[in-house]
Amino acid sequence: MLQKILQANEDELDPEDQTTAWAVEPVLDKVEFIAWLKSVDIVQKVQFVAKLPNPEPKDAFAELSERMKARRGTTFIEEMSSDRPSGLVGIQHDRDFRQAVAMGQHGFAELKGQGRRGERPSSYNQADNVATEAVGALPHDWATVRGLVKDLLRGKLRRFMEEGDG
Repeated sequence: MLQKILQANEDELDPEDQTTAWAVEPVLDKVEFIAWLKSVDIVQKVQFVAKLPNPEPKDAFAELSERMKARRGTTFIEEMSSDRPSGLVGIQHDRDFRQAVAMGQHGFAELKGQGRRGERPSSYNQADNVATEAVGALPHDWATVRGLVKDLLRGKLRRFMEEGDG
């Protein structure tokens, strides 16, 4: 929704004044992803797509970032799956997936997973599991919409900073 609002605002400008094509990437909620892993009886597949961080990587994913830099890679995709009855085991303790989770928390990776809860399939997709905020009817002028967005982002940033770099 935020991406649509920002792009609509940009599109209202004269074509020669337009400078940006807006894209808003989902940031991983680590607690939600780990909760999903714990909620399924069998984890059948996990995948992450990491993009080279800019400007500098955090310690939590420096190893993977250095690996990408050394190979001049800009995107790294890893998928692990199991067709065994027990599925994947201990994926939340795997070094590379811990780094992927840390990258996802900073907007540099997207995680997906497939599993089973009983006989029912269950899936996790970071792009679908994003934080949402409910607001009343949107105002009719961009200045007020901008104020709403600023307040929303300020609150999210405050909560993010209070969580620390964990």
